[in-house]
Amino acid sequence: NLRIRERFGLTYHLESFYTPYTDVGSWGVYLSTEPGHAERVVRLVHKELKELRVRALGTLQLSRAKKQVQGQIAMAQENAGSSVASQLVTNVDLAAQAVILEVLSESMERFHFGLLTEEQADNSSRHQHDHFWCIDPMDGTLAFTKRSPGYSVSIALVNRHGTAVIG
Repeated sequence: NLRIRERFGLTYHLESFYTPYTDVGSWGVYLSTEPGHAERVVRLVHKELKELRVRALGTLQLSRAKKQVQGQIAMAQENAGSSVASQLVTNVDLAAQAVILEVLSESMERFHFGLLTEEQADNSSRHQHDHFWCIDPMDGTLAFTKRSPGYSVSIALVNRHGTAVIG
């Protein structure tokens, strides 16, 4: 984050996130930049991630990362379901989900994919298939309702081991 932000000055906000579920998780990187810098910033992020695979973290870096993840998990458990954002489902969430499911339903039937989506009860179909669609039709609903930046549609095809294949 600091190297990309401070050295190149192409983004002010760059973060990674991890969202744990009962048996799988979602990890990603998001950032803000000008449209003309997007390709370069994505290349730089990929370069950083490749370096992390090769170059081990130092003891201090690893300790800090572990503490940050532990803190995020503790906060998520403490606040689960209690925040306005976690309780907010809009008609846009439901309409977006309906459109997404309509488009993906053919692939679910044809390739026997399971499903995990934020706006409906978990039917555990992801446990019965080699792959499943993981959908959050309006990630950042609170920001959307306030007409602020910070919302998106999240769709991924995930294998039974929790690795995103697409998305």
